[in-house]
Amino acid sequence: MESEEILGVNKPDHDSSPETEQKLFRGGTQVDRTQLKREKTEDQNMEEIKQILLELSREVKEMRNDISQNNKEMKSLREDVRTMQVNWEKEKLDLEEKITKTEQKIEKLEKDKIRNNLMVTGMRMDTEDEELLRNSMEKMINKELSLNVKVNKVYKIGQDKYNVEMNKWNEKLMVLKTKGKLRGKEIYIDSALTLTEREIQKNIRDFAKKERTNGATVRVKYQGVEIDGRSWKWNKKEQKLMKEVEVNNRDSRKLYELIKHRNSTSKKTQRIDNKRWETYYTELFREEKEITGREKENVEMEDSNNEDDAPSYDEYMEIIAQLKTKKAAGPDQISNELIKQGGHELLSRVYRILVAKEESGKETHCPQRSSTSHSTVQ
Repeated sequence: MESEEILGVNKPDHDSSPETEQKLFRGGTQVDRTQLKREKTEDQNMEEIKQILLELSREVKEMRNDISQNNKEMKSLREDVRTMQVNWEKEKLDLEEKITKTEQKIEKLEKDKIRNNLMVTGMRMDTEDEELLRNSMEKMINKELSLNVKVNKVYKIGQDKYNVEMNKWNEKLMVLKTKGKLRGKEIYIDSALTLTEREIQKNIRDFAKKERTNGATVRVKYQGVEIDGRSWKWNKKEQKLMKEVEVNNRDSRKLYELIKHRNSTSKKTQRIDNKRWETYYTELFREEKEITGREKENVEMEDSNNEDDAPSYDEYMEIIAQLKTKKAAGPDQISNELIKQGGHELLSRVYRILVAKEESGKETHCPQRSSTSHSTVQ
């Protein structure tokens, strides 16, 4: 032993016997295998996590694509709905316009049909024979009104109520102008009305009845009413009675002086015929001339029996009544309100200008039309 220590030979720290080495080999192998197994398990877990993440990423991407596609479809759907709404509104407006035009055509046809007709109430005739009715009605009208007019047909439409068709429209006007002679008698004569006009007049009468109940002084007119001296007109757009625009006397005087000055300083222009007068007359009042023969009681001008004469005073007053208020004045700065409120003297003067040719037999000239604006009285 001393020799071994001297030679520097040390004994191994562990037992190097075959049994011990075999045990050590077995123990190292077990450690390596456990570690490998653990690493393999971790790798598998990581791979599974990666797969899960990839799957989630793919699902999220698909969801985003689906959401984007849904948004596009919703946007397209909203645009389609908006387009449908616009088209529906347009179709609705077109349909309303067509209905309005159809109603206007029907109204015009009905007006044309009853253009020469009168409604006579209070005359008792105990017969159904058309010829006897016609003769009796014609005799009554000519006798009571001191006229010489012809009646075409008479239709009995109720108890003491008759629809009378006159021979000519201006003969109808003559009857309406002179029907005041029947005051105090139980016979009433009015111009025949369309269904729409009858409904309007019924509404006006109902309104007037309420005002009378409240103590007001009321006078019913065609498509209007006068309450305590103030005029109300039926507004077709609003479908109700509305107060007429008031114009003070100063503005009326200004209008009268303006037209008087224009008349005194007028210049001669090219001569025109009756057709030219009609065209000028229509443009002056900015709407198509429509003759229906309403409110003919207090007319001072006499009508000619010639169908081709210039417009009668009745037609003229009817056009004046149909002028729309609250419209911009033309280049002459004369508004419709001023024309309508100008008074009898002014309106009569304008009318005499229009019919000067027929009344005087002299050449009469109408102002030339402007290419950019409506013509005005000169």
